[in-house]
Amino acid sequence: MKFFFILLIIIFVMMKEIPQMIRGRNYKELIIYSILLLLGTTYVIDLVYHLHLPNPTKGITSIFRPFTIWLEHRLL
Repeated sequence: MKFFFILLIIIFVMMKEIPQMIRGRNYKELIIYSILLLLGTTYVIDLVYHLHLPNPTKGITSIFRPFTIWLEHRLL
């Protein structure tokens, strides 16, 4: 029931915003809007159903940590 209520709200928001973007030919804005709406919807469903999504900070840290170590050794 909660899932359908969330989807109903998301569909209402989409029906209000997306046609204005299409009429205004704001396609780049529409793409960004859709991505952020999808991420927000995923986050809300995660909160409602107590699911566990991976922390994006850990992924970013694991990518940039070797570069940070290399940079620290170069500068010191």
